[in-house]
Amino acid sequence: MSDMNIRALLGRGREWLGQMRLGAGADNSAGSFSLLALRLERDLPRQGRGRSILVAATDDDAVGVEATLELAWCLAEELGHSVLLVDGALDVRALSAALGHAEQPGLVELLDTPIHDQATLRSVVQPTLHERIAVLPHGNGAGDRATRAEAIRDLLAAACNHYGFVLVHGSILVEGSRSMAFSSLVDAALLIAVEEKTTLDQVTRGQRLLNDCGASRVALVLANPQHVRRSNGR
Repeated sequence: MSDMNIRALLGRGREWLGQMRLGAGADNSAGSFSLLALRLERDLPRQGRGRSILVAATDDDAVGVEATLELAWCLAEELGHSVLLVDGALDVRALSAALGHAEQPGLVELLDTPIHDQATLRSVVQPTLHERIAVLPHGNGAGDRATRAEAIRDLLAAACNHYGFVLVHGSILVEGSRSMAFSSLVDAALLIAVEEKTTLDQVTRGQRLLNDCGASRVALVLANPQHVRRSNGR
């Protein structure tokens, strides 16, 4: 088990604001990540399996990590869902490093495995100090940038058959990022921006990139700049 206390890491995100646009007619009112979790639970159909979400920041991977962790906490602690965190950003490993699993095998090794079932998934998934939150680290090595979508689809299917929510942390800052391969396969994508910091051009670029890579549902999440300044030690 990781020595990182996930409660301490996640607790700061209560000051963040979420603004959802998951489809036509969606209410775009702002609220906390608790509200964001409720909206995801309500608006994403379960269809007999867990729901998958890609989380990517417009210009700061650390902000994307904190958003991923905060959302995971709300889904698990407040709504009672099991959550798998997936470090899906090629060559970044920000999520794995934050949870103390930068050197552990994970996604890269699984994508080289021909069979993706519960046994192979459990072999590399790591627990956290929250009993309902687990993490699939990035893994060792860069892996094949041309990984077939079928391998990621099979992996997501195995994860969604076991967990209520699968949150994939991705990076739009890395060219050829594995996270872009997830875009067309997840149920929704969250684009994280920082109020008074992120520019309209950055948001537009991020949204276009996600759409071009196949994301059919993209929601904008706005982070409070005071929270980001504190988390960065400024």
